[in-house]
Amino acid sequence: LLLSKGADAEMISRLDPAAKIEYLSQHLELFSAEGLRTLVLCYRTISEEELTDFSKRYYQASIAVVNREEELEAVNDAFERNLQPLG
Repeated sequence: LLLSKGADAEMISRLDPAAKIEYLSQHLELFSAEGLRTLVLCYRTISEEELTDFSKRYYQASIAVVNREEELEAVNDAFERNLQPLG
């Protein structure tokens, strides 16, 4: 199980396109109107194969001599997609 949290604008862009976010969006707007900062928590069930693939790609990015930070960010960004909102 992959859990991910972040700012609402960033996490909403990572949600599964089929995710129903009306309820979440309403609450985020309400909290924002009150001046509150919010984080969104999401999840995605991952297979062992996906995890193994991610681990290999992450390791390769982590030992990159050039553009290491960009490589790591790209690997993480590709993995944290099609998420389902928890709250």
